[in-house]
Amino acid sequence: MSGRILIQVALALSVALLIGWAGEPDRSNGARLTPKGAAQRQPEQKHKGKIILLVNSYHEGYEWSDGIEKRAREVLDGTGVELRFFRMDTKRNNSVEFGKEAGLKAKAFVDELKPDVVIAADDNVQKYLVVPFLKDTSLPVVFCGVNWDASMYGFPCKNVTGMVEVDMIQELLELLRRYA
Repeated sequence: MSGRILIQVALALSVALLIGWAGEPDRSNGARLTPKGAAQRQPEQKHKGKIILLVNSYHEGYEWSDGIEKRAREVLDGTGVELRFFRMDTKRNNSVEFGKEAGLKAKAFVDELKPDVVIAADDNVQKYLVVPFLKDTSLPVVFCGVNWDASMYGFPCKNVTGMVEVDMIQELLELLRRYA
């Protein structure tokens, strides 16, 4: 799954958590749900004062991470949401000790910033930040880029939701070979 799709889904989940859903159909088409009070707010102001923190397992300059951050900026532009980033840099520094220290620093940043929602990108954020410090708290967390199975982290749970990243290229090729 591309970084563009991952971040779009994670951001959609994050904004849904951020603004709360009324659970009533939109009268214009009857199909989608609309956030509480959406009709009274200007689009660029409806989330003013809200903070989303995107915690990334990797570092600036890593193409995958840069794509997620770029898309997050694009999606949230004009919404009034303040988007902040914390990069754990565990791709270049992959020791357990470094990961634990990066998790502690990320937790300190969360405590200081007090975001409304945390987006946790890739497995190391789950391992070193979400599971030890944020899981089963009142802070909403949306994960993306978790490889294959989130149950190993105990997800979903009361405050954590998201999506797993599944690469099924080999399976797809095998399926297509039967028809070629």
